Amino acid sequence: MSMKNYLAIKMYDDGARFSDTNNEMDLELGCSVDCITGEFDSFDLDLNISHTYTPTSGDKFYFLPGVTVPRIKMKDLHKDYNVKSIRDIEEANIIFVGAKTSDAYTDYSWEHRVNTDQFKMFIETAKEKGLISDYYYEKLATGLEFYTLEDVIIDHSASRLLFDNDISFHLVNEYRNNSNRFMRIIEEHKDQYNFIRDKQLYSEDSIYEYINGADAVSIDEAMYEILCDMFKSSDTDNHVLAMEI
Repeated sequence: MSMKNYLAIKMYDDGARFSDTNNEMDLELGCSVDCITGEFDSFDLDLNISHTYTPTSGDKFYFLPGVTVPRIKMKDLHKDYNVKSIRDIEEANIIFVGAKTSDAYTDYSWEHRVNTDQFKMFIETAKEKGLISDYYYEKLATGLEFYTLEDVIIDHSASRLLFDNDISFHLVNEYRNNSNRFMRIIEEHKDQYNFIRDKQLYSEDSIYEYINGADAVSIDEAMYEILCDMFKSSDTDNHVLAMEI
């Protein structure tokens, strides 16, 4: 599933009287509005990744966070194919993604959500009853004006208010008291993610055949176990040999 830009709304009783009286006319709704990029119940970034790449003279490489290609091995590739690695992603024409890129870009949380249209009706009714000030109402109206997703993300406080039986216009919703796993793009990587999300990317695996020389050894499971035993050995000659392999 592709990542989406969700409205994330925190809502509270700004007057702090409603929780004492349970009288809806004592409610003074306050809120904050943010935007987070991610998706519910998702496990990958849904990027456009090719697993084949052929070096072309003049190519400029950029390695995304999580790429584990040893940079020291790139020296011969740069010389043999007239390519280079750069630090500015906007100047690159070949962008490599790694097996750990998703881990570097994302974090996980458990979030409440509510249907956007139902949320709008709740806020409009609160406005009609004078339970939300113009300041907070305008904040919500501005955020929702061009918002097209089916749900908005809400915090636990907002969930309690929206479904509070003491509020005559409270919502009845399938998500009541439920939270779902949400995969979010870490804020510091959001701009870069938005830059690459629709671009052709290349798997780090696609470059290995060009940086591994004729003497390279493919480490399968059996070889891995052998190397582990060599490193566990008390004979330091075995350590040296394992490092050479």
